[in-house]
Amino acid sequence: MKNIFNKGNTDWYTDAFKAFEDRLNGQTSSEIHKLRKKSLRSFQELGYPTTKHEEWRYTNISSLIDNNFEISEPYLSGELSQKDIEKFQFHGLESRCLVFVNGHFASELSNTKDITENVEILSLQKTIDQNPDLVSPHFAKYASINDQSFISLNTAFLQDGTFINIPESVRLEKPVHLLYISVPDVRPKASFPRNLIIAGRSSEMTFIETFAAHKEGIYFTDTVSEIVLHENSKVERIKIQIESDQAYHIAALQAIQERDSRFIDHNITLGGALTRNDINSEFRAENGFCELYGMYSGNQKQHIDNHTTIDHAKPHCESNELYKGILDEKAEGVFNGKIFVRPDAQKTNAIQSNNCILLSDQATIDTKPQLEIFADDVKCTHGATIGQLNEDAYFYMRARGIEKSNARKLLIFAFASEVVEKIKFDPVREKVLEWFAEKLHALKPE
Repeated sequence: MKNIFNKGNTDWYTDAFKAFEDRLNGQTSSEIHKLRKKSLRSFQELGYPTTKHEEWRYTNISSLIDNNFEISEPYLSGELSQKDIEKFQFHGLESRCLVFVNGHFASELSNTKDITENVEILSLQKTIDQNPDLVSPHFAKYASINDQSFISLNTAFLQDGTFINIPESVRLEKPVHLLYISVPDVRPKASFPRNLIIAGRSSEMTFIETFAAHKEGIYFTDTVSEIVLHENSKVERIKIQIESDQAYHIAALQAIQERDSRFIDHNITLGGALTRNDINSEFRAENGFCELYGMYSGNQKQHIDNHTTIDHAKPHCESNELYKGILDEKAEGVFNGKIFVRPDAQKTNAIQSNNCILLSDQATIDTKPQLEIFADDVKCTHGATIGQLNEDAYFYMRARGIEKSNARKLLIFAFASEVVEKIKFDPVREKVLEWFAEKLHALKPE
């Protein structure tokens, strides 16, 4: 498989790694750093995926490779103020908030007060420095560095992110907000946020990831999340990407689900020049439940690629997936949803749907729902629709005096709302709809 990868500017990152090592303050002998070096070797061997790689067939990353991104440096106090981050917060929502600037923890901007006793919500770097034994049993055990270039690159330059450990039977009523803000520079920067979430037996939590830009500019975010759901636990993630229109965003999530666990994911993509989301969940025991919801909206020349995989490796598990896209002008969308049903996974129930509206003759979507079933007693369905706005509804609204552009926006809003309404926190849902409304105003009028 390696011959279908592109070596590109991998030497640039090899040289950057030497400078990165110099600022690690004596950590180069640690087990984590051994993993960094192993991951760098993997990245060097693999190179970048190309369109000859089936998983990247519709996503050309040559413009990403053409940029030599400098590795972002630790946050300096005073770089941003509370006023700078206010517009990315959810007013009226009680939450703990960890703020990261260019991938590095900014303690002065964060709020971790009132954290329940024994619950650990920490900077990943701080956890690695002070208590590596908390991290090592799970870190990099699920998101593979062996055949995933950008996971390898993220792990090689691992420095900061979030570590969350919820003890057995603890239920967090307040969500945790992870706010990742990029500050573009005249020299484009790369950041590599990493999350490790451990949900103990019968625990429950929700975390929100917001990826945003302080201003317009070119930069690269390569982010990885590993989530472990122990027996009877529940984890819900809400990811919102509203980055610069010139930004590159590559993200991977790997969830591991034990018996009776429940994982719910909401994936909202509105920004970025090129976005790739890989969202994967694996059932490792019976009676697991997984829900994946996604809404993506692109205009101009945005490219948005969503790849999802749900691995039904055990019986009596259920999954439900709904993704919706709105593409205008020369925007490109990709949706590839895989459902694997292994030979022993009897009594599987899996539903998948991808619906996309094209608002321009030049917008494109490549959609590929996949079912691979190796068991007999299952209920599995998948489907995809691609079309334009409902002409009957549009005519009905126009006949009642609604102005043309407003009627169009109302129909688009209604189409997307089916996914957005799944978000359970009112302030978050309202803010997403506000950002989406801003996006609609930028769409080309009819």
